Amino acid sequence: MTRTVRIAALAMGLATLLSAGCASRWEHATEQDGSWCYWFGRGQAKQRTQTCTPHPVPDLQTDLQAKTFTPTADAVTVYVVRRSMDDYRYRVPVLVDGTHSVDTIPGSYVRLKLQPGAHKLSIAWRGQVSEQTISGNAGDVRLLQVAGLSTDHDSPFSWSDKTADDTRQRVLKAKLIRDLDLR
Repeated sequence: MTRTVRIAALAMGLATLLSAGCASRWEHATEQDGSWCYWFGRGQAKQRTQTCTPHPVPDLQTDLQAKTFTPTADAVTVYVVRRSMDDYRYRVPVLVDGTHSVDTIPGSYVRLKLQPGAHKLSIAWRGQVSEQTISGNAGDVRLLQVAGLSTDHDSPFSWSDKTADDTRQRVLKAKLIRDLDLR
């Protein structure tokens, strides 16, 4: 084996290991009750912050299937992702049409299946409300990001203006914590 071939093989192996580590960073085990926790901070428990779902999360197979972004023929599929470097502490509720509420946590996303048509999604945070109206036909997929800095306690959470491609990449690195059919 030539030196060039060995270097190329080593580089490919290293790239595979590094990309596998990034892709599975969140895949730590769920808690005994089926909930999932986002951990932030250093290795010592007293220096770490944890934010957990208040409910069991979907299994890994459902998460992987959701990440294919396959449309549902008779629904608008909406992904709401929460992923930010400074957003590591709080549960932030997202309301769908003012009636259904789902808590989001850092490093996570939810998938919602809604009736075709227009829907209002709201983030209610410390007395402030940020609304986003989405509309879609059967088979459409919509991608939204929740933005906010938890290090500034007065900073509201709101809807991000990131592109669909950026949001899709963030979903791929996040954990599915709710998969709701609200049709």
